[in-house]
Amino acid sequence: MIRGITFNEQMFYSADFAHFQHFWLNGQSGITKGCSITNTTTNVTIGKGYFIVHGRLLNVEAAEVIGSEHGFETGYNRIVYEIDLSKTNTITEFNQGAIKVLHSEALTQQDLDAGGTVYQYPICHFQWSGTGIASFVVDAAELDWENAFATLEANFETYETDFQAWVTAQKNSLEAWVEQQEATINALVADLQAEGFAKTETFTATVGTSWTAATGYVTQTIAVQGILAADNPVIDLVTTTAGFEAEQEAWSKIFKVTTAANAITLYASEATETAINLQLKVVR
Repeated sequence: MIRGITFNEQMFYSADFAHFQHFWLNGQSGITKGCSITNTTTNVTIGKGYFIVHGRLLNVEAAEVIGSEHGFETGYNRIVYEIDLSKTNTITEFNQGAIKVLHSEALTQQDLDAGGTVYQYPICHFQWSGTGIASFVVDAAELDWENAFATLEANFETYETDFQAWVTAQKNSLEAWVEQQEATINALVADLQAEGFAKTETFTATVGTSWTAATGYVTQTIAVQGILAADNPVIDLVTTTAGFEAEQEAWSKIFKVTTAANAITLYASEATETAINLQLKVVR
């Protein structure tokens, strides 16, 4: 059975909230506001404030004064805040948490998120002479935010590292696949060429109006990168609607085209007055 928590008409129990608080704080307990801990010769005072113990939120509404009537004994004394979930609260009474005085350093700290019921949070310890407090030491501290988020930060860094490794692996795999496909295609092209299959290429050239005079005709040499001297291109005039007639007239004056490495030479009966664009298709 799955029980809804943060849903309409569902119950949000204290144990639910404590679980998530304990998780997000990386198991840390501590003071979040106020709760100054001081002492006189005969008593200990916890000031107003807030603290959290194993995901459970607590508020010191008024200064809590702890004196010998709480059970001080000669020698070592430790004041703790004890959570005991085996007890029962009422609407008017809070019974699951209380100040307690221990007489040894040992603490009961059961996992309240795994079925445990008792957790003792240390507040301070001191020596009691029978009449006064000595060697007073505060144990409770402000919540260690840096430690609380250390695990989350470490997990994020791990996830980030894993993700980057995955991306790199995918990139390498894709690059290897592309290289393999390229090699396969190149091999297929080589096989087809070896079997006599033709390969076509298309070039473009712009014929200007500057010609070189020769006996009975004019010439113009134009650079065409990639064309070969052995090529015998099929040449088409690329016309525009606006200049169609003038372009056709210029094209009609050209009677011969020869090829060289990366160039073509055009022969015309006379110089043309209109620039034209040519498309050259080569079959090899």
